[in-house]
Amino acid sequence: LVENVQILSSNLVQNGDFSEEGAEEVSNGSFSQEGAEQITNGSFDTDSDWTKGTGWSISGGSANCDGTQSGNSDLRQQNGVLGAYIDFVVGKTYKVNFDIVVTSGTITYIELASGFDNTDITTSGNHTTYITAVSTNDRFTIAANPDFTGSIDNVSVREVAQNWSLGTGWSIAEDKAVCSGSGRINPTNNSWLSGKTYKFDIEVSDRTAGYFRIQNPAVSIYYVNNINSNGTYTYYINTIDANGFVIEAVGFIGSITNISVKEVGQNWDLQTGWEIGNGVAIRNGAVSNSYIGQSLNLVSGKTYEFNFTVNSVNGTGSIYTPSTAETITTYTTIGDKKAYFTPSNTQTYILGWYGIGSAELEITNISIIEITDDTNLPRINYEGFSYQDVLGSEEIVNGTFSSDTAWNKNGTVTISGGTANFNNSASGNNVEQAVTLPSGKKYVATYEITSITEGKFSIYVGGVLSGNQNNQVGVYTEVFTSIGGNAVYVRARGTTTGSIDNVSVKEYLGQEVVPDSGCGSWLFEPQSTNLITQSEALSTMQIQSTITDNVLKSPTGNINASIVVENTALNTHGIQRTTIIPTNPSATSYTLSIFAKKKERQYIQLGFFTDGVMQSSSGFDLENGTTSGDANTHKIKDFGNGWYRCSFTKDVVQSGGYNFARVAMGTSLTSFYYTGDGASGLYMFGYQLEQQSYATSYIPTSGSTVTRNQDVCTNGGSLASINSTEGVLYAEIAALANSLNYRFISISDGTSNNRIYLNYSNASNQIQVSILVGGVQSYGATHNLSSSIVFNKIAVKWKLNDFSFYVNGVEVSTSNSNITFPANTLNKINFTNETATIFDFEGKTKAVAVWKEALSDEELTELTS
Repeated sequence: LVENVQILSSNLVQNGDFSEEGAEEVSNGSFSQEGAEQITNGSFDTDSDWTKGTGWSISGGSANCDGTQSGNSDLRQQNGVLGAYIDFVVGKTYKVNFDIVVTSGTITYIELASGFDNTDITTSGNHTTYITAVSTNDRFTIAANPDFTGSIDNVSVREVAQNWSLGTGWSIAEDKAVCSGSGRINPTNNSWLSGKTYKFDIEVSDRTAGYFRIQNPAVSIYYVNNINSNGTYTYYINTIDANGFVIEAVGFIGSITNISVKEVGQNWDLQTGWEIGNGVAIRNGAVSNSYIGQSLNLVSGKTYEFNFTVNSVNGTGSIYTPSTAETITTYTTIGDKKAYFTPSNTQTYILGWYGIGSAELEITNISIIEITDDTNLPRINYEGFSYQDVLGSEEIVNGTFSSDTAWNKNGTVTISGGTANFNNSASGNNVEQAVTLPSGKKYVATYEITSITEGKFSIYVGGVLSGNQNNQVGVYTEVFTSIGGNAVYVRARGTTTGSIDNVSVKEYLGQEVVPDSGCGSWLFEPQSTNLITQSEALSTMQIQSTITDNVLKSPTGNINASIVVENTALNTHGIQRTTIIPTNPSATSYTLSIFAKKKERQYIQLGFFTDGVMQSSSGFDLENGTTSGDANTHKIKDFGNGWYRCSFTKDVVQSGGYNFARVAMGTSLTSFYYTGDGASGLYMFGYQLEQQSYATSYIPTSGSTVTRNQDVCTNGGSLASINSTEGVLYAEIAALANSLNYRFISISDGTSNNRIYLNYSNASNQIQVSILVGGVQSYGATHNLSSSIVFNKIAVKWKLNDFSFYVNGVEVSTSNSNITFPANTLNKINFTNETATIFDFEGKTKAVAVWKEALSDEELTELTS
């Protein structure tokens, strides 16, 4: 019945919304990083490692002063004294923290490598100070006055301000750098590249006087001048060169923190006069005919659709191809723009957005999509199918060791009895075979340990030695990406006695559906855009974690999933994409989704931050496939092999300030802010943010937002396939969500006079049928479903004096109306209304069928059961 389906390409432009951000260039920008502990036995568990002056003793888990000292008395620790090891570095700043109980008197000073805090301590509590080492004596001292009685516990000294050089007037406080006048502070890893554009973020607080500026340390170039008030600031700097930057204070009294520098404007060539702003490209009008451009491989004779948004324009802007001197369109007003272009020849086009003369422009949301009209079926939804690896031919000869051939042996390794035998073999002994495995290809390697009494085995494939060392009987399978090695071997790791068999190496070619493992459905979805520009490069979005991409098979069957490992900070750990929520003055629905798989951590939380408010989901459990959140806004779906797709929908307001979307790991369903252990984590894949009230199917991105156009299916059917006077319309369908809008499948004559509607209504979990003959309703019924987002089998029968409506094996409505269609009236079936203009069907479709005759009640019951 289906004849025409339109399918459009993905966005050909990379980073079209200018929101892509590179890796963090500044280390420890929050000044929260702490080094290794310098104090031994700071909890005073034993009476050791400390030098005690008169009046001091250690007992009961604390250092105690009884007031018997005749003068100042020190509690001290120094490198090499009583076993303590301290390594203070001159010029470095250290955070000193301890608990104190003051019964009477005063702690008069704290010394760290001849650096002093001379502030008297006279009250009990937790005490923190920051001291800079000024000598190499590696001495740490807490000095008590003659009148002091009390106790000290939990002494900690750790280096802070790593990766920063503190000039005159600068010091470190809790998670911030503090200035008391004039001087410079700068990161020690200045390694930026000339010609790049960087986004610079900084937070200012406690300011009472003066200002500071961001400048080139080598020349008198001020990137940002005279910051003189509290707040959070973002700047886009086009002129940072290899010298990096310094922050220079001029009479500044205040503090700074959360300093971040990330590259922006990737994939774009910016000529003089252009710069990158907050998700926009800006032309200042100073240079005539300069442009911002991107190289694209466009094909002669094909049609491309250009979409872009003009935020501001003063003069005339243009889309231009410098390579062929063609002007595609010009514009003089703001708003969303669209143009079409058919290249005259096949070449690499430089698409330039530029101003005629000295026009001032601000543009964003640039997309170029190839327009095609195919006659294939809609996209197929493969949920519920099983997959299997597709492998190349065997690369190993005699992998079963059926004879003592094809393998080189060393040490005490022998081949006999159908196995390779390691007999008290030294570490490094192996069986080896010369195999050429081209660099960059993936290979699946398998071997079996048939016996083992000591030692371990590892396999080497294509120049890569596995880090896995196996010491149990069993079959082991691993995936390698060859770096061009010309050998395969299985090696003893440590002195090893045991046997191996069935060595196999085959090229990994991807995955395919297991035949007859499931039933697909047509997927009809609305247009949607993934606002995450690097949906699989999660390492570009790590927060308080280390992320390695492309380590595991994702639900797509490809090795493109990432492992996310938490660091040791007390913080939120996971992935975060900043500056991602578009400005919207009224509440707008957004849905954040991710594929996740349990490792050491089994819980995640999704959330948005907009307009100063954090909107967090309830927890998702990746072991049991459950969530504690509202079922209308929290979804978790099993994709097999331990993978779940989790999504969270929230209406948010965003007026243009700092914002982000985040996925955080958790230690329980309610704990997502915790101290990490530096080793635990989980797997993630397919990060997606949509301006939708539900998550649509995954839209991959690799440098720009990508829009998947609406699935369209119209103009099916014919007089030969539809009987107007009697028949049955049948569908096995599922809605994408309870989205409260009409979604039609219709049979008609192309007008509203004669038509049959089968549709999800604008009420939750409701299916309807409506039949109009000559503009008059002949039959209509509504039925409440237990759920519209699962597959339901629906049938409507029309015949003179015999109309009925079946849902999942049950007749839910019937009528003996004596009105039916005249012969040769119905000739069209649409996944929309009768004129294909409104109420597009959005859902999954396993089957749609039209019978030329009215089926019996028994047949309809069986059909829909």
